[in-house]
Amino acid sequence: MVGLIAGWLAGKVMKGGGFGVPMDIVIGMVGAIIGGWVCRLLGIFPGGGLIGSVLVAFIGAVILLWLVRMIKRASIQVYRMNRIFTAHTCSYRPAAMALF
Repeated sequence: MVGLIAGWLAGKVMKGGGFGVPMDIVIGMVGAIIGGWVCRLLGIFPGGGLIGSVLVAFIGAVILLWLVRMIKRASIQVYRMNRIFTAHTCSYRPAAMALF
């Protein structure tokens, strides 16, 4: 339940439409692990209970979605750069092939 709420909330806050119930749960569960680690690292210990758990999982899910989007954006840029590079370097055709 905590994973679903945190994943869904993070998807909405990060300007996404959500990923469906199963993926929202996974994002929330992984986010709970990341959020717990970040909170401990910063010395923040939210109170126990449902609200504290959802808050920690939400923080972690937002961090997770941000990281995933940054990696995805970087991979798209690398792909585009590779296409530009290969388009300019592989355009050589011998004169005999120019007729075809």
